[in-house]
Amino acid sequence: MKTKVVIEQFVIPHYRVPVFKELAKEVDLTLVTSTNKNVDGLHQVGGELPFKIVYLDERPESGLFHPEIFDLIEENKADVLISLSSSLDLMLSNKSAIKKIKSLRLKTIWMGCDGYAVRHFLPNLFINLLNPKRTLRTIKEIVAKSKIDHFLPYSSHTSKYLQQRLFVPKNKITIAHNAIDTSILRQRFTQWQDSGSKRDPYKIIFTGRLTPRKNVDTLIKAFGNIRKIYPQATLEIVGEGSDTENLKHLAKNLGLEGRVIFTGAIYDDNILANHLLSSSLFIMPSVGGLGFNSAMACALPIIYTHADGTEEDMFTEEVNGWFFDGSVGDLTLKITSALKDPSKLLEMGLVSQKLVTEKFTVENMVRVYKETIEKVLKI
Repeated sequence: MKTKVVIEQFVIPHYRVPVFKELAKEVDLTLVTSTNKNVDGLHQVGGELPFKIVYLDERPESGLFHPEIFDLIEENKADVLISLSSSLDLMLSNKSAIKKIKSLRLKTIWMGCDGYAVRHFLPNLFINLLNPKRTLRTIKEIVAKSKIDHFLPYSSHTSKYLQQRLFVPKNKITIAHNAIDTSILRQRFTQWQDSGSKRDPYKIIFTGRLTPRKNVDTLIKAFGNIRKIYPQATLEIVGEGSDTENLKHLAKNLGLEGRVIFTGAIYDDNILANHLLSSSLFIMPSVGGLGFNSAMACALPIIYTHADGTEEDMFTEEVNGWFFDGSVGDLTLKITSALKDPSKLLEMGLVSQKLVTEKFTVENMVRVYKETIEKVLKI
């Protein structure tokens, strides 16, 4: 009999479905997601899928993000709950929920990324301790974390954050590198390479949600500077979100109409490949994500800043990417330097493609999840 696993998400994005499909081959999987949840720039996936999806009302003010989740867990006789930090922290700060978890003998696994806004863990901890409210919040978080059976952070940065800031024992942490299915993108790159096609050496691309925290405005402003140095340069922005109209107005006000192209969201990798393969440089101007993986699959070098922590595992300076400090000025300098040598861009991109082919894969991510589920059941 397969282990019964419940995974709690607030929304099911299209890019996560391949992971759930593979995991569902190994366990009896039920996915809990929020009814009518709106996550800026993301769409809830529906339709026929090889695992169960249950939509629950989200009411965190009740003391649980999904108040009915224990009814579902009990009904399904689940063995393991995998959830995000914000939900598990709330759950494990709730005395009745803790009692319920114990009575059901339910194992809990934390997944995701956290602490990416913190660069220096111990100094930040001491600063928090000087503020009574923050001290209390930190203590509550530490206590809640202590009740979790295992942690699956996306990156080594989050692993260090959990250990040094929240005192999670190292033996309770296993890094599960965030991944998407890049097989179509990699296949399309091979076809493109065999055809002898060439990239536009001055085309820059960004893919991701267009929300304020993504700092796409920084990219557009830096591109305005780049156009003075490389008049032939273009910038394509692939994605959608609440900041779309503001970004379009910014591009217009900077006189960049026709040079900054807003393509909208693309969910078909065959179509996305056309846009990535015609570009030479990918830029992630703020909080990163799986846009890294798509770009790497098409052998693009990447200019990045402090993202969600995954960048620390994915990039080596001037080997397959460049770090910039988050400012318009430094991003301008890094783009200028990158575009000076178009031949080097593909060479660097091939390093990235090797990594996303061999290390940051759906297969590896699912393997770590499966091994962790087996591990917690033995505790």
